[in-house]
Amino acid sequence: MNRLPLSLLAAAALGTVASAQQVLEIYPGVTSFASRGNTGTGAGELIQGFHSSVNHGLGDNGTNCVIAGNRYLVQDQIGNTVDTYGIVFRSGTDAAGPTPGVAGEIARGGPFAMPPSTATGPVAWIITLTWATPITVPCTSFFSVGLDLPIATSSADLILAHASNNVANAQHASSVDMAWQSIGGTVSHPSAKRSWRMALITPQNVLQAGNSDATAPGTHFGNGGYFPNTALTGTGATSQGLGFRCAHNLGAAGVAAILMSIDFGASPFTLAGFGNTIYLDVGTVAPFALTGPADGSTMTLLTNGLDALPSAGGLRLCFQGAVIDPALGSIDMTNAVIVTLL
Repeated sequence: MNRLPLSLLAAAALGTVASAQQVLEIYPGVTSFASRGNTGTGAGELIQGFHSSVNHGLGDNGTNCVIAGNRYLVQDQIGNTVDTYGIVFRSGTDAAGPTPGVAGEIARGGPFAMPPSTATGPVAWIITLTWATPITVPCTSFFSVGLDLPIATSSADLILAHASNNVANAQHASSVDMAWQSIGGTVSHPSAKRSWRMALITPQNVLQAGNSDATAPGTHFGNGGYFPNTALTGTGATSQGLGFRCAHNLGAAGVAAILMSIDFGASPFTLAGFGNTIYLDVGTVAPFALTGPADGSTMTLLTNGLDALPSAGGLRLCFQGAVIDPALGSIDMTNAVIVTLL
């Protein structure tokens, strides 16, 4: 019989909370540059991968996984001209990336016009799109989200996507590259093991891991959350720590308990009294929970500068949140995330 810690089972109860929206973005808090990857002035797709090796259950509702919308940070180099872009969701694999062409399309939208502007130079926009019908994505397989860019008007009049490079992400040098581009049907990685500023909007909750250091904003919820730089352990003040944030529709009224196991469980399952799906390996669930408000606030597990984050030969730790509604006694499980100690 599959079991979770008794403290959580005792609190399980009667239902789940009403639906709203929460945002998950692989973003360390600093934008490094705006880029078209290697597309130049040609057409192509700039794609953020959500790799199955480190993400399970993004948008999980207990039946399937759905994305309610997307948020992008894009830049128009000449704001007062009318440029267009498209949105694409793609299937694929962690190793090969997004599958190009019609065969790899999960969903597509556009062309959409950039917002109107009177600027004669560059202007950046945070664009939020909500899908009339949420898009179903795989719960335990690779998927990706991208900007589909048409041929640029000129070398001066371009649409660019904002990105954070490996320095801003402060990730381990051996971290997996999860940024992609597709040009003429050929898929590759752009430079600098970047993360594109392309966010998922989920109907209910998100959990993210972040690596922390002395550089603002302190805890970075980008690639380094998946692959913290354990090579710095032993250096004292520059060594990294580890934190989490959980955002749920309950906000500060919800209590987020962060559970840990060794890797994902082999068979995700649902459990009576718990909303959504459990992705932990229940045989190795740790008998503790880091707790905090479910409002996206940072919860610190290991403080940076203490040489406390070990290098462990690629040990994969799975973290999943259980958000408790104290008023109703209900519990909703979040997505699960892997932190790899290289």
